[in-house]
Amino acid sequence: MARKRPSEAVPAPPNLEFRAPGDDAWYEARLAVEEDVEGDAALRVMYCNFSGAFDELYPADRFASPRELEEFAGRFRPTSAQLQDEECGMVVEGTEFCAAHTFGDRDVRFYDAVVESVRRSKHRSVNGEAICNCTFVVLWKHGPIAGERTPINVQDACIMEKKWPQNPTLDHFLDIARSRFNGNDKTSKQAIDPERSPLKPMLGENNYHAFWIDNLEKDLSPITMNDFIYEQTSLSSQIEISYSVLPVMSCSGMVLLRTEKEAKKLLDFLLDPAHIVVSSRGRPWFVRDDWCQKFEGAMPRYEVKRSNRVQQDSSKLKLAYKGTKEYERAKELQGLRHEFHNHLECIYRRLESEERKLLTGRG
Repeated sequence: MARKRPSEAVPAPPNLEFRAPGDDAWYEARLAVEEDVEGDAALRVMYCNFSGAFDELYPADRFASPRELEEFAGRFRPTSAQLQDEECGMVVEGTEFCAAHTFGDRDVRFYDAVVESVRRSKHRSVNGEAICNCTFVVLWKHGPIAGERTPINVQDACIMEKKWPQNPTLDHFLDIARSRFNGNDKTSKQAIDPERSPLKPMLGENNYHAFWIDNLEKDLSPITMNDFIYEQTSLSSQIEISYSVLPVMSCSGMVLLRTEKEAKKLLDFLLDPAHIVVSSRGRPWFVRDDWCQKFEGAMPRYEVKRSNRVQQDSSKLKLAYKGTKEYERAKELQGLRHEFHNHLECIYRRLESEERKLLTGRG
């Protein structure tokens, strides 16, 4: 976000930002696919507001595995937009920003942060324009200040775009790099880009892992759930939503993953005490560590058709972070759900006992 290339390099404005491996900060960047010194395809990342001396070259053959390539792709996203003074009313606990932090006097870098509290102040007027005086206390999510809390103002905050960036140059390079792992089959873009492709069957596996997530909003789509899991963990999964015949206000979902390592990564994310996954209504996901199971055979295939239909607000997912009121409310709701499942287990055990007596004639 703080770098700029000479105008003659690429006249079009950048439409994406890149999280640099060196300092873990976000920067606006332009891309070009070219040949490296060995004649192989490589992606040149050109940081905006910096000279060509700061360019970075990523050869397509440098990635040792699809997962490593997937993690690299996760470093790109659409350019974040500056929060405007009149937009401060949209900022609440749990709002996520790409925010500026100043090291020393003039070293400004951008990292992701989540709002823990909002201090509202009356706006002042300058030349007829309202100037926001509000303060947002944020928890930094990555970088050298990860875990620290800092007050910021509206001029320090940018609104993040988590969807996949529409950048043909990046897409082209990922296709080239991906072809090394997929026998030149470019239809497998879904492994890195869940926004742009339908789910494809994951074949050739001897087993797969599945676990269940309860207390989902009834209007949550598999696409939204799949995209959220990918954005947070870089894991490509398959999702099946199931609905109860009972008059309950929520539904459940089954998440399928290819390996035990992937299942553990997702389970660690879902059970991380630092946050809780919630809908915009505040309904928390509920999962237990004993709800994960290994199955033999090829992973089932669930075809999901992408849609441009806007999901209802209640279906949008986010993280409620520890220390916020939203987190405490979600934790209390999870406690109720835990009690509910314990009660259900007791009822099922009694039902099985009574059925066994009747079926064996011992009643």
